[in-house]
Amino acid sequence: MNYNENPQQAGEIIRLILPTLSRLNIPANPINFALWYEYYLGGKDELNAVLEEFSNGENSYTDDLAKDLFVRYIVEPDTAKIRTIGEEVRTLLSQLSAFLMDAGVDVRRYGDVLH
Repeated sequence: MNYNENPQQAGEIIRLILPTLSRLNIPANPINFALWYEYYLGGKDELNAVLEEFSNGENSYTDDLAKDLFVRYIVEPDTAKIRTIGEEVRTLLSQLSAFLMDAGVDVRRYGDVLH
């Protein structure tokens, strides 16, 4: 998650979320708040389409569905980023290990030459 809104922008989003949750009789818990924050940011079209159905009264909003949406649209994208970073770190560690092994061989050779 990357949120770069300034305090005024974030405040406006909050002012939109709370009445929406109240109107739809949805608890203002962190999961629901995060989903509707993303909705008002407008950057996730699939999530917005699903939440729009609830906003229009087309579908029933449940805690289980909210958790599923949260994992699918908010948690998983960050998990993919973390996975990519982990792979990059593993590559760097492998390269560092190879470098240190080469350096160790060079130091051993130098020690042999000094003897």
